[in-house]
Amino acid sequence: MSEPSIRIGIGGWTFPPWRGSFYPLDLPQRAELEYAARSFGAIEINATFYGRQSPKSWATWGEAALDGFQFATRPRATASPGHGSPTPAKGSAISLIRA
Repeated sequence: MSEPSIRIGIGGWTFPPWRGSFYPLDLPQRAELEYAARSFGAIEINATFYGRQSPKSWATWGEAALDGFQFATRPRATASPGHGSPTPAKGSAISLIRA
């Protein structure tokens, strides 16, 4: 078994106010995940909270990350009490997916 580790990450990667402060102004939006993945050890995929994602999306996200990088996902909103509440339900899990 490998040693446990703590990763510091962010909850998503598409944030317009970050343009010019974190992301370079000339960075295309399609390159934001790759840029953020080189700065953090983990990123939450917010899209999983809102619905199923296509196999193409999963593949694109995986290609943008370095080996050993981790994604975190949340259960869909409809799987949580409150149906659409941005607060995770008590006992809900966050899944970790290695790129």
